[in-house]
Amino acid sequence: MANRIGLTIASVFAIVLLLAIPYLVHSGAPVPTPTEVAVLSGVLSNGGTIPLPSYADGTAALQNECTWMVGLNTMESTPESISDVYCSADMNRVVHCTGVDRDGNPLAGQANYIIIAVRNADAAATQTMTWGAVKSQYRE
Repeated sequence: MANRIGLTIASVFAIVLLLAIPYLVHSGAPVPTPTEVAVLSGVLSNGGTIPLPSYADGTAALQNECTWMVGLNTMESTPESISDVYCSADMNRVVHCTGVDRDGNPLAGQANYIIIAVRNADAAATQTMTWGAVKSQYRE
């Protein structure tokens, strides 16, 4: 008797699954877009520019494909004498890592950075070559 109930439950599950597949396929649910990610991290001094990472095919990421973040690494003073610290990166990826000691003297520092680039793979789906390969062909 238990086997018959088990088969019945399995049969019902299979029927429900078969009925749900067409609904799920045609429901208009978003399908994830294939992407490629490139990541680079390091340390830069005040005034340095965060470099663009490269994708697996060797092409450099475009700035509009990137997001970056910086944080304080070191400051040219002892912690007790530091009054204020500023660490940021502007829209051109230039790092600003400065401070002021208790006497008002300016300090320069270094910042840790991470930059993440995401490239949509859909643009190259109909091409025989990836966009990265096309860009590398026309580079000077």
